[in-house]
Amino acid sequence: MESRVNRRDFLSKTAFATAALLVSPVKTLLSPLGNSDSAAAPAKKLIVIGAGLAGLSAAYELLQAGYDVAVLEARTRFGGRVFTMREPFADGLYAEAGAMQVFDNHHWTMKYIKLFNLEIDPIKPSPLTSLVYLQGKRIEIKQGKQVEWPIALSADERKLGQRGLWERYVVPALSDVREGVRLDGIAPAARKYDRIVFSEFLRSRGATSAAIALLKLGLPAGLGDGGDAISALDLLREDVHREEKKQSYTIRGGTDQLSKAFADRLTEKIRYG
Repeated sequence: MESRVNRRDFLSKTAFATAALLVSPVKTLLSPLGNSDSAAAPAKKLIVIGAGLAGLSAAYELLQAGYDVAVLEARTRFGGRVFTMREPFADGLYAEAGAMQVFDNHHWTMKYIKLFNLEIDPIKPSPLTSLVYLQGKRIEIKQGKQVEWPIALSADERKLGQRGLWERYVVPALSDVREGVRLDGIAPAARKYDRIVFSEFLRSRGATSAAIALLKLGLPAGLGDGGDAISALDLLREDVHREEKKQSYTIRGGTDQLSKAFADRLTEKIRYG
């Protein structure tokens, strides 16, 4: 029988392999190879786990710094959560099944978009109807019209609606997260949110099961494996970015153009499957 190991188990079981690296200061590990102590030494070899955007960008930067990098990707494609579907559509048409937009305050992503000469298009407000599925039912969401959700919301919850519930249970916690986002780190007050998944976070703040089901739609459903699996901190950080952005964009030709640009520069370094 074939043995399968998920990402979390793999990282856990291979953690010991990085222990020796972690003993040395990070500054030493990533010191330039051109200094007098290491100029004659062969390039240090590093393994990057995963060919998603985080892995690809890390491998790219390490390669630029002179390291010998191998990227190990379980799938047979690059991109991770970035997945642009091009089949079975006619030539030139595609659909985004993963990341769909870039914000003006996604500074690292915008840096690479400019570096690789990719084109972006601003996203404009649309009057079109949105569709979601909840408990097997197809729900239409139209601007200016109240949605009849097929779940047992209380009268107060139904009156608040999805946005009102978000403002009640999620928005007050964002102040703990903003400081860390601005410093490109994690504020001490926000570390507790990384120990629980988003649905547990909502429950801890008094949300009912029906409210949690409603709040897991939208943004939580689009990150990782959804609100029952994603770190509450990860989602809160993403919400801060969305709250503070001034403009969002799509990458012309598909979001996978960014991951492809990385992969094209790492062709011999990525091992698939």
